[in-house]
Amino acid sequence: ENNKIVEYYNQKKSLVLNNVRYSSQIFTIWTDEERVDLGIYSVEKPDFPDMKFHKTSEITYTFNAEQKKVIGTHTVSDRELEDKNAVDKDGNTILDNHNNPEVNLGLKSTEVNTVKLEAANLIKPYAWLIQRKVTADKDIPADVLTYIANVRTKCGEICTALTNASNMTEFKQVFESKKRNDFPDDYDIKDYKR
Repeated sequence: ENNKIVEYYNQKKSLVLNNVRYSSQIFTIWTDEERVDLGIYSVEKPDFPDMKFHKTSEITYTFNAEQKKVIGTHTVSDRELEDKNAVDKDGNTILDNHNNPEVNLGLKSTEVNTVKLEAANLIKPYAWLIQRKVTADKDIPADVLTYIANVRTKCGEICTALTNASNMTEFKQVFESKKRNDFPDDYDIKDYKR
């Protein structure tokens, strides 16, 4: 009404306008033009970015009289790449029980932790060989040692590339191109897996 949104419907529903009840079917079988005659306009929602890397503000809806529709907009911003001290609503640093600042991890730290965990999980099936070496002094097969060293090297390369990314574009490139599939294959040593 008067170019202002009075009510917004998230789903189809029956409604009363000007003392007339309309079935929820007006949202499926009526045309946009027929709904416009009642003052009901379609909503154009904004596109959303990949939320792994970005965040958005709340959607703001405005009526566009020329297009005869409600248009939603929001502001897109990058998620933090770097770690930041946690702060309260007044901007004061939040301290833990040991009087150290609490830290909100940025994307770099979060992803480095994920890559390290993945590397550890790739090595874990062969950990029994290390235990056997310590307890029974039985040698670890050279192929297994090479595999473990290669996993650690690749993990270090990926983590360094993630850490050295200076902006979101570089971070995304590392995330999308160097990750996951670059770890070595354990096909030749799978018989040692436990």
